[in-house]
Amino acid sequence: MGITITLRGGSGDMKMADYDSDKDGVFAMAQLDSQLDSILFTEIEKSDTLKHSYDALSTGSGGASTYEKIKEITLDKATHLVGSIRIKYELGNYNGTTTGVIKINGVTVGAEKTSEGTAGSWTYRAVETEDFDVELKPDDTIEYWIKNTESGADGGVKNLRLYFSRIITNAKASFDFVNA
Repeated sequence: MGITITLRGGSGDMKMADYDSDKDGVFAMAQLDSQLDSILFTEIEKSDTLKHSYDALSTGSGGASTYEKIKEITLDKATHLVGSIRIKYELGNYNGTTTGVIKINGVTVGAEKTSEGTAGSWTYRAVETEDFDVELKPDDTIEYWIKNTESGADGGVKNLRLYFSRIITNAKASFDFVNA
């Protein structure tokens, strides 16, 4: 784990040793940012290691021009991920055609995918795989949205899964110079 400490003030950046003369990690003239939990992060890379899943079928009957959110994974408060992530899912349809897309915090990041349904039964596309470069912070959401092109059609997604491997956990702390 690496820690980057920058002391700012006066004529610019200063060395840690200038403010920690007894080398005990206590800085009498520095104040730690209160948002440290959002500064700590885990560097990740896409892989086939399953980390999160929401497997149950979620359905919706969104209109032809409006997307409807049908599935959401919310990151917990201790999670801050930076790097690449792999998302797999199965888009399905019952009676008609459904278009789906992945969004992060309501912003489209994935490519639109379409599933053609068969009257009277669910039809699923092959498992879709999409890779993204991301910075995901606590309480961020990975969402799946659909819209159906025919009235009376129902679309859905199942087995929404997040895959990644942890590379290294980093810590970055920024200190502000405080006059004592």
